[in-house]
Amino acid sequence: MAWDSLLGANQPLSKREAFMTQAVRLFVLLGNFFPANPI
Repeated sequence: MAWDSLLGANQPLSKREAFMTQAVRLFVLLGNFFPANPI
């Protein structure tokens, strides 16, 4: 993928951190769209 070169294919930790950041953003986005939905 194109993101691999930007994140650094030889830095799996950085890629994992970037993935976790995107996951957190997704959960926050879902929380904003469904505030009344208990998780």
